[in-house]
Amino acid sequence: MKQSYTSITTAQLHPQSFPYAPPFLLQEMAVCNTMHLDTHAIEKELIKTEEKYEALFDSIDEGFCIIEILFDRNERPVDYCFLEVNTAFERQTGIVNPTGRRMREIAPLHEDYWFEIFGKVATTGEPVRFENHAKQLNHWYEVYAFRTDPEQRQVAVLFKDIDARKTVDQLKDDFISVASHELRTPLTGIKGYTDLLKRQLQKPAKNGDLLTLVNKLNKQVNRLSNLVNNLLETTNLSHGKLVLSKNWFDLNELIVECISQLQPITPKRRLTLKLATYPPILADRKRIAQVVTNIISNAIKYTETDGTIVISTTLDGTNGVKVAVRNIGVGTEQKYTGKVFDRFFRISSTDMPSRSGMGLGLYICAEIIKCHDGRIALESTQNNDIIFSFTLPYKV
Repeated sequence: MKQSYTSITTAQLHPQSFPYAPPFLLQEMAVCNTMHLDTHAIEKELIKTEEKYEALFDSIDEGFCIIEILFDRNERPVDYCFLEVNTAFERQTGIVNPTGRRMREIAPLHEDYWFEIFGKVATTGEPVRFENHAKQLNHWYEVYAFRTDPEQRQVAVLFKDIDARKTVDQLKDDFISVASHELRTPLTGIKGYTDLLKRQLQKPAKNGDLLTLVNKLNKQVNRLSNLVNNLLETTNLSHGKLVLSKNWFDLNELIVECISQLQPITPKRRLTLKLATYPPILADRKRIAQVVTNIISNAIKYTETDGTIVISTTLDGTNGVKVAVRNIGVGTEQKYTGKVFDRFFRISSTDMPSRSGMGLGLYICAEIIKCHDGRIALESTQNNDIIFSFTLPYKV
């Protein structure tokens, strides 16, 4: 007689279903049922753990990826393949859909040191933390890499973009370099003139010679004082501590005063005035004089001998006055027009030779004008003229 069998699920393997079964079989069935329940609970816990991992994986701000290091026949790391990435990966790198792709495919010029570092982590198992520049991706990264699978030579990489910090570091380095140079120049002059004055005082000398030395010494002291004042001004501005003392005054009159002070040091440059008529303005006269003097001084500095500088005022709408300082035929690259008011920025160009200064003057001017609810701008025209301008309200 042919015997037929039916499949029995684990749920059916309950001891009460077999009242006449021997004791040892009932025990086995109970163990089997318990094992099934334990396995089901473990699977649920694994799913929960995986969900938590994925949520954490995608919630961190840092980029994260798991890569497989690829070696050549000589066991030299030459590439890597992306196996898994988190949500922040694209934001941190700009690479779209990297999973399953190789780095050499994405960025053929990617530096060799990336492959060498990750290759060493894959082969030795030693985690590493470092900072490096990925030139083709145009980012600096802080990276922590550790091995996850020695047999498959897989490495997990946690990283973040540190461009902002590197920019600040570069600004600090540039500032220290420029400040050292700018402070050294007047100090060298002061030391030299002091030594010369000392020698002159040790022997009979004409008063005119001593007066010339004292004037030169005083000029260097003033230069050093201006540098220190600019540094202090910058600190105050960055902390929002600029205090204004506003009064009503005639802006045209102030401009004429500033020019009269600058004209003696620029006898070979023509300063032309074109001033409109408008009401007095309410502003900090001393601060606005500082702005006017700085902008005209810059114009003088970058204007060739016998060149012309035009200073003009015009009405700006119905509530403001615009002051413009125009250098004739000097010109500057368009890329600089939006940067000249940045702190520590100095124009570097073969057509415009480098001048002394720490790149603080125009930054301070811009902040002063902003505190007056005004606007400041630089324009380079098709005729190679440079126009610095600022606008102030004259109605409260």
